[in-house]
Amino acid sequence: MFYGFVLPVIFSLRLKVQNVLLNDWKYCEPLVNSILTSITKRFSNLVNLNTIEADNAAIAALSHPNFKNRWLSCIDSSHIDRLHKIFNTAVANKIEEINIMSSTDSESTELWYTQSNEESHDFFNFDPLVSTGSNVQQRRRSATSEDEIQIVQFFNKLSQDLSILQQYPPIKEIFLCYNTPLPSSAPVERLVSYATMTNLPKSNKLSDDMFEERVILKSNLKMQS
Repeated sequence: MFYGFVLPVIFSLRLKVQNVLLNDWKYCEPLVNSILTSITKRFSNLVNLNTIEADNAAIAALSHPNFKNRWLSCIDSSHIDRLHKIFNTAVANKIEEINIMSSTDSESTELWYTQSNEESHDFFNFDPLVSTGSNVQQRRRSATSEDEIQIVQFFNKLSQDLSILQQYPPIKEIFLCYNTPLPSSAPVERLVSYATMTNLPKSNKLSDDMFEERVILKSNLKMQS
């Protein structure tokens, strides 16, 4: 699972809930509205598409072969051109960086994971590419710079395998950069906070298994009390 899944999943989920509201609900409409409100509130820093976190998540999704720009059909058309420009800028900067470092030999990072074209995610029901508000033919004709050409070719590639990133080195580098961010340490910190006495110097000889067992027992004890 990559970070590029975040925005497509959130917007697809929100769209599905909005479609549920189209039905004539007699009793469940408040519940559905509550779910929709909760999604928007919980992920407000992403769904508003006006934060650095949202921009990074958008670049991650646009560089993922499984989504490319197909998920843009789920968002307001006023954001599409701006997200395209952000992605274009990221790719252009990466091309410039690669050109500067081209004289230095470096090992290429192999993407060993591939996803079959036969595999489809039933959860996602993106509209056809033309519905994103961007004229694909016009973009192809106006693509003159190296970054624009690579992006158009990448978006028009039918394959959704990660292996196609090997054909587009700048986009591959963007994918690796934005789809593999360091996770937050908050969940780990909350877990270790259960350890209390376990973290004292006198407990430094504990094995990993024993430490894990004591933390879990302490956590369960707190839940029961």
